[in-house]
Amino acid sequence: MLASFMASLVEFVEALAIVLAVGVTQGWRSALLGTAAGVVVLLTLVVALGRSLSAMPLPLVQFVVASCC
Repeated sequence: MLASFMASLVEFVEALAIVLAVGVTQGWRSALLGTAAGVVVLLTLVVALGRSLSAMPLPLVQFVVASCC
């Protein structure tokens, strides 16, 4: 559990660094709008798909994520 928490903390710090960098270089409005849009998309996916996310085969999810990003 500690390893998962630490990995999540690292990801949070990386995301915060990106938001801060965009805020400083492009302006805070665009940085905060991008952050809000990302949160809305994430919440929409979690609410819309809910428990069906755990029924999806992990290799398929990994393939889709890897091919998109």
